[in-house]
This record gives sequence, C-alpha cells and structure tokens, in this order.
Amino acid sequence: MERFDLRGLLYRKNRLLNNITSSVYQLRMQLSQCIICHGSSDVHPQICTYCLANLPFFSIEKVGGDLLNWPAMNNLFKKRHFDRLISVTPYAWPMSHWINQFKYQRRHDYASLLGFVLQYQWHRANEELYDCSDIVISVPTHQRKWQLRGFNQAHLLAEAFSKYHQISYQDNLLRRVKYEQAQVGQSGTQRRKSVAGNFALSDRDQIAGKKVLLIDDVITTGATINEISRLLKSNYVKNVTVLTLCVSIDKC
Repeated sequence: MERFDLRGLLYRKNRLLNNITSSVYQLRMQLSQCIICHGSSDVHPQICTYCLANLPFFSIEKVGGDLLNWPAMNNLFKKRHFDRLISVTPYAWPMSHWINQFKYQRRHDYASLLGFVLQYQWHRANEELYDCSDIVISVPTHQRKWQLRGFNQAHLLAEAFSKYHQISYQDNLLRRVKYEQAQVGQSGTQRRKSVAGNFALSDRDQIAGKKVLLIDDVITTGATINEISRLLKSNYVKNVTVLTLCVSIDKC
C-alpha cells in the first residue's frame, strides 16, 4: 500500500498558495498607477519609486535615526516620557491630503500606502541604529468613538506596518477609558488636561521590561503620546519609540 505523504502535500499546497499570492500582487502592480504622477507603480501599488523618493521626508539619517536629536524638535517636546521619535514628514502635501482622505473620507485603501511609507522611514531610521522593539501598539480610540466612526486610523496603520515586520502587534494591550470631544483647536495645555488618566493597560506583565513601538498618525502637541508613554514607563517598560506619519510643527 502506497504511503500517504502528508508533509509533501502540505508543502505543495503552501507553495501553490505562495505562487498565487505573488501572481496576484504582480498583476495588481501591473494594473496600478502612482496616485501622484499617475505613472506605473513599481515599489507599491499606489506609488512609484520617483514619487516616493521625492516625498518631503524628515532627514532622519542626519540626526542618528531620532528626531529628538534635532534641537528644534527636542525643544518642542522637553517634558516627555518617550525615548525616541521617528516621523515620516511634516504635516504638508501630499501626506496631509492622504491623511485627510484616510481619516475623514473613509479611504481605507490608503492604509496600505501609509503603512508602507511608515516602514520605509523606519528602515531609514534604523540603517545604523537597529531598534529591535519587542511590541507594537497603537494609540487607541474610545469604544464610543470607534462605534461612531467605524474604525481607528492608528490601528489600521499599525496593522499595515506590522505586515512588513516580525514585531508582535498587540492591539488589545492599551485602551482608552474616557470619552472626550475632538481635540482639534485645543491648546497644548488643554490637550494635556484632556488626556490625563485617559488610558489603561489590559496586561501589565506583558510589557514589563519590554521595548515598545507606539504608532499614531499625527503629532500636534504630543500630549496623547506623552500620556501613553508616561503610563508605559510607570509600568516598567524599558523604552518607548514613537513612530508617526507626521509632526505638525507649527501647532506644537
């Protein structure tokens, strides 16, 4: 009687699935076009190499992979609990347009593009200083706001970013316990008062002694990420790296 080769069958199945996935991605690339120049996309279905290179990136490699080494940025966040800051661009076109489309026009297809540019800047920041963060978390939204809006943009960004890395994304580790009105138009002092005591951890033991990567879309005053970082540090997190799409410098 011929012996049934289960291991070989599973191997052939996985190879077939990988080939199909690769073929679908290649087809998508061929049918896609860059959303800036409308030319052929080659590095991501929504952007080409030329337009990616011409985004107004922060020169993260010139400040040792940490924007806090830039004196102007360091002065904006003097009283901080996070250890490192990586951001893609200032809040300017085209990033500002993409974020507005993503958050307010429900263009969830932009999550893939924004996650891609996040990981692109992450790699640039870590070319010389490798950051082996243990856990990825995102800035949570209150359950009521999630129900009203239908999504949390920071969560979608973290999911998209995590597809490029082996770092574990813990989407239920941090929660927002107070519901507050939108912070748009508030001063830094008002925002800091608004977010104080606003977050809680679901499992303290899971983060103790760990290096945490905290993802959000835009930093304005830094009040939210600083409050979360304070909570993390008070629960014995080793260090906190903040990764965002933009820093709205003129509003800090």
